[in-house]
Amino acid sequence: MSSGNNDLDMKSVTVYVAVAVGAVFLIELAAYLSGALDRDSSSKVRYILFALLFVVPSLAALLSRRCAGDTNESRPDYWPLSWKMFWLIAVGVPAVCLVTNVVEAALGWTSLDLSFERVVTQMPEGSEIPPSSLLTLAIMLDFVLMAAVYSPIFLAYEYGWRVHFQGRLKSLGRLKAYAITGLLSGVCFVPIVFSEVIYIAHPPIAAARVLLIVAILGAISGEILRIGGNATMCAVFAGTFFSQTVGTIDTIFPLRRLDFGGPFGWLSIVMWAFVLVAVSRLPAKRQSE
Repeated sequence: MSSGNNDLDMKSVTVYVAVAVGAVFLIELAAYLSGALDRDSSSKVRYILFALLFVVPSLAALLSRRCAGDTNESRPDYWPLSWKMFWLIAVGVPAVCLVTNVVEAALGWTSLDLSFERVVTQMPEGSEIPPSSLLTLAIMLDFVLMAAVYSPIFLAYEYGWRVHFQGRLKSLGRLKAYAITGLLSGVCFVPIVFSEVIYIAHPPIAAARVLLIVAILGAISGEILRIGGNATMCAVFAGTFFSQTVGTIDTIFPLRRLDFGGPFGWLSIVMWAFVLVAVSRLPAKRQSE
């Protein structure tokens, strides 16, 4: 991985933050005013909104580099993939989510629902598919959506926050770069917590949890980039986590909207913190030049 200028370019950093955070807030404000964040709004509108949120960081990175007049940027690999790492992520992320939800179910924060009641209500009338078939189909769709849809979208997100912005902060040290990048990227998602799309009993506390989990996940993604030097793997990690929050896990473990449960609950934060500690102990396969 070639290295660029190690000095902190405040102009580049300022432009990136202004565009990445400011544009996302404007998109979320427009979505709120248009009713796209209402609970009864079209799911298609929501997916378009989320897609825009994930694409904006790459556009901010391009503007940041252009304003700074700098083309020296660390350039990780995007292809080929390390298939060993790919499968570790593709299987490991759902495994962590599954264990988390099983613990939450044992504590009474959620419940196991193999009837797929919410899925059945959205299916055409007269359709009779057994829950076991729905479970198999849901798992297959998770992998397909993760690979075909979510990962490419998150690649733009990871390029902006991980490759460009976090790379600009490397002179501050790895931990500071992770913390600043994680908190700023987490701020972009806070307004959604206060909308009707995600009903949460205590929005201010939930906002703090969102900041924490996004920061932790971002640090894991940064470690994946450090270990393997491949930005696509970061996108696979983020896409796999997102697919679990809206896919199979969310369907068979209906969230009861408690502060401790769910993908952004305190238990999930603790679980992913342990994952971060474990991943951070792995050596890099190759060092930056």
